[in-house]
Amino acid sequence: MPSTRAEYLVDPGWGPERERLSLLERCLDPWTVGQLERTGIAPGWACLELGAGGGSVARWLHARAGHVVAADLDTRFLEVSPGDGFDVRIMDLRIEEFPPASFDLIHCRYLLTHLGPRTPVLTRMLGWLRPGGWLVVEEPEMFAAAVSKHCLWARWWQVLGGLGAMDLTCGRALAREIREAGAVEVDMEVHVMTARGGNPAAAFHRLSVLASRDFLVPMGLMSDEELDELAEALLDPAFLEPAGAVVSVRARKGELRER
Repeated sequence: MPSTRAEYLVDPGWGPERERLSLLERCLDPWTVGQLERTGIAPGWACLELGAGGGSVARWLHARAGHVVAADLDTRFLEVSPGDGFDVRIMDLRIEEFPPASFDLIHCRYLLTHLGPRTPVLTRMLGWLRPGGWLVVEEPEMFAAAVSKHCLWARWWQVLGGLGAMDLTCGRALAREIREAGAVEVDMEVHVMTARGGNPAAAFHRLSVLASRDFLVPMGLMSDEELDELAEALLDPAFLEPAGAVVSVRARKGELRER
């Protein structure tokens, strides 16, 4: 995932960032595994995990297929041992390349929300797939959280969305953009996370709220007191809110046609 503040709101050097990413893995990995299993992934497939983060999905891909490249701009949290079909690559997917038709499956999660425009990136990703290969992309859609009746919860999401460093509604455009990039057999599923005070989703967002203090307060967009109040609310078992949705799109690269 991008590591500069202009592109990625939480600095990877922030103290609890690995814990925050681990909580997101706990929330989303079971759903993601279900999406990947629907591709029919099998031993021998060559897989690419973009924005590999802590490496939980890359490790699953390696265990299932035996061949995976885990790529990220910042690999400090990538808890893997390269070798024996597991490669780690530091790269910026917007400017660096893989050879055409290198992979049977490419997956990314919560990556394109930090990038723009997305269609050229998706086109590049499809170029790295073999004919008939699978693209699985998962991105956030925060429509429910942003209109919550919990005023501070809604306001925090609205402020983040207004900064322009993340597109918190990119999930709604994902299927169309993947189709426009040239994919076929495009399908979409949506999973809504629930934040109940103290559960993994609430804990993830609580750390995100605390991390956001570093830029929201100096910009005058929210106060220390407001962020403290929201962080405390996310510990309260009475807090029960949609924590946003993950939109998962599965698609394939078209097969080569004989002339």
